[in-house]
Amino acid sequence: AGLSVYTMDMDSDGMLNMVAWFRSMWMDERLVWSPEDYHGISELRVPASQVWVPDFEVYNAEKFDHGSFSDAVIRSRPHYAIVYSNGKVLFIPPTTLSVRCKDEEYKDWPWGEYDCMIKMGSWTHSAVMMQLNTFENKKFINLENPQSSPVVFTENSFKKNPFQEKHYDCCPEAYQSLEYKFKVQRQFRWTDEGFEKNPNEVKMFKEK
Repeated sequence: AGLSVYTMDMDSDGMLNMVAWFRSMWMDERLVWSPEDYHGISELRVPASQVWVPDFEVYNAEKFDHGSFSDAVIRSRPHYAIVYSNGKVLFIPPTTLSVRCKDEEYKDWPWGEYDCMIKMGSWTHSAVMMQLNTFENKKFINLENPQSSPVVFTENSFKKNPFQEKHYDCCPEAYQSLEYKFKVQRQFRWTDEGFEKNPNEVKMFKEK
């Protein structure tokens, strides 16, 4: 599982708002078929609401209501998934996501560099039932359109592997999650006076 962000912005209360794509892929043995038995058809595009989907949530999301990540990925699932004949399911729905960043004082607002985090994983499934991996082995969140996004990830982001495994007092089995820690900074803003660029830019994060 993973995220790819199209654009993001941040308000004066430290709320980071994103337009993103949730990237997910899993195997479902119940959906296996032989293409030669069905005129060579090896993949199908079906409403995601008609297939089993992992109960993924962003634990620190600000909202879980209509239009949220939770709604797009778990409840209404208005988008399509691709099902392959070997049982692989690819589901990449667009969604909006809001998380509150950590800095309480928001020093140097609006041009400062601020600590943020996104933690995501299954709501109910343990590692016994579902093995969690990063999508395409990427240990960071991709920003698809950095030049036009008001806020970007800085070079001080994604220093650690996001994969985590934890045991709780209630249960003997482990629970897995992805915890992305990163820093963001505003590139520019529009005011009544027009376009204003950050005078103290930190370098953007780049995939290594």
